[in-house]
Amino acid sequence: MTNRPQIKLLPPTFLPWLPKKVPSMQIAVLMSGSVDSSVAAYLLKEEGWDVLGITMKMPVTPDISRRLYCGSKAAVICRKLNIPHYFINVFEPFNEFVIEKCRRYYLHGQAPNLCIDCNTFLKFLLVWDFIEEVFGITHLATGHYARILKYENKARLGRAIDKLNDQSYFLYGIRLDRLPRLVLPLGQLTKLEVCSMATELDMHCGTKPECMKLCCTDVDDYQKASSEAQSNQCYNIIGEHKDISNYAFDIKEQAGCTRITANQVNVLIPDELQMGRKINGKIHSYDEPQPCLIMSERVDILEVDFEQPQFAPCPGQRLVLYNDKDEIIAGGII
Repeated sequence: MTNRPQIKLLPPTFLPWLPKKVPSMQIAVLMSGSVDSSVAAYLLKEEGWDVLGITMKMPVTPDISRRLYCGSKAAVICRKLNIPHYFINVFEPFNEFVIEKCRRYYLHGQAPNLCIDCNTFLKFLLVWDFIEEVFGITHLATGHYARILKYENKARLGRAIDKLNDQSYFLYGIRLDRLPRLVLPLGQLTKLEVCSMATELDMHCGTKPECMKLCCTDVDDYQKASSEAQSNQCYNIIGEHKDISNYAFDIKEQAGCTRITANQVNVLIPDELQMGRKINGKIHSYDEPQPCLIMSERVDILEVDFEQPQFAPCPGQRLVLYNDKDEIIAGGII
């Protein structure tokens, strides 16, 4: 990739990175200050890794009450664990690969998934490259709830033990060659176990509710992120309705679809992408994977038939396919 948006390394928060172990036991953990990434860093250190904490510094809201959660808490946790910690300024790439992509999605009437774009293009591409170049660290860890499963020389991305909090759907875009060097310490744990561990370690779990906002940016929601793009459009009123509740039943009945196609495909298990193969897929992160058949042998386009209609598939959403072991076969954009 040429003309990459710039990532800037800030001075060490308190301890500089001075590796003590061989490269194969050095790892960088992306830390937001959340309980999940904090516990992940703790577990990695307990397992014997030489751990470096990295926090992506992104545009923050003017609301002072959120600033601690948006990075500085990660530094506090690293100091507590005696782990070197650095901030990296990712304003430029975050704006290009997350905020601007969001605006383009809305401009074309598509549904964005900013977490997937952030993971695919920022965390697991540009930031990982940067960490390798600057620190020489080739292993990366996060606090996501998903598993890396090893088979001889192969690695696969699977659903977490805690299915209710599984985040594998958001990670499908990672490059196949990087899977063996991705470490996900929370994949074998439940959220309750992680919170209990954090409480014992005085990491103050449970003080921040789940949300659908754009991380720590100054953009509070998807609609505000797209406001600039929307302001350049003209709209014509073509009619009015009395109340959406009068149409909810019809929408539910008619908005389903069994045949779903996706492009911009990332394949993680090429051998299992076979026409006629019965697998499982989902188009919403919160859904359970549902039975479907692969209807094409092409690796650049995913085409599947679900046994049951899937509610409201929208352009821009993601189709992610799993095998019967809950491992991701491939994913793409609907």
